[in-house]
Amino acid sequence: MSLPITPSIVYDVTSYSSPCFSPCSSRLVFVQSNVDKKSAEIRSRIMHVDFPSSQISVFTNGPKDSRPRFSPNSKIIAFLRPDDDGHVQIWTIAVSGGEATQLTRIPGSVAEFEWSPSSDALVYSSDLNPEQESGELDDDNGPRVRVVRRITYRSDVLGWRGDAYRQIFTVRLKDGETCQITKGDWDNSAPKWSPDGSNIAFISSRGSDRDLVSHNEVYVVSLGSRDAICWSEELTSVGALAWSPEGKRLVVVGSDDDDLGAAWQGSLFILRPDGDPEQITDDAVRPVAGFPPAVPGPDLKWTKAGHI
Repeated sequence: MSLPITPSIVYDVTSYSSPCFSPCSSRLVFVQSNVDKKSAEIRSRIMHVDFPSSQISVFTNGPKDSRPRFSPNSKIIAFLRPDDDGHVQIWTIAVSGGEATQLTRIPGSVAEFEWSPSSDALVYSSDLNPEQESGELDDDNGPRVRVVRRITYRSDVLGWRGDAYRQIFTVRLKDGETCQITKGDWDNSAPKWSPDGSNIAFISSRGSDRDLVSHNEVYVVSLGSRDAICWSEELTSVGALAWSPEGKRLVVVGSDDDDLGAAWQGSLFILRPDGDPEQITDDAVRPVAGFPPAVPGPDLKWTKAGHI
């Protein structure tokens, strides 16, 4: 007779997530997670697989490492790890092993990131709170009040963030120099670097009714002029995106339906800087879109052979 399931079984469960192949497909990294019996907290570390031997080894010791990503030149792995204050930062480690180095040192936490095509920088998104920048939060121990200026925290899954909005930044690998790419009182997420390194595409909610509806748009910002241009004016929502190999088009999981939205019933669309979106799938294909900025969309890829 088998034993009944009890709450303690959670300590015997190991989960695996965030698999990432190296560009040459000779290596694989992924995250292994368990629940610690003493603290009842989730502990995670990065594992490494070497092909063709398929030998698995421990690559980092955690305790809360996540989302490993190979650099395009296959020399470095970037990943997320909390710092001593509990803020999630980007760390890097050589593929050959060794000690991990903290790259970002921001007051908030990194939500997502991606390598530049040249492997010398990364783009990431993080909440930016004007009160944190001005130091207004470091007051005395007097009464505190909560001023509500928008209502999206009631439904966006992220919860209360005050006046913080998610902005996009770039950080250089050699010295950690950070540059803010987006500004404004709206959230920006899912940054994707163009193949030639000159533009960054991302998802943002900039409509005047953004506090009332879950619509969003795709923008492309030039790193030279810093001008952000909307590429998805005919779509009501987008959940994921990827560049074409030549860097002149985007593929997105999106929707042109005001009621359904990409998160519930999305299709694949091709976007161009000029022209209407081109829908390339029907209802027989229902790609997962995520729910930006709370839940990232799938990691779309557009291959040189023309496959998505």
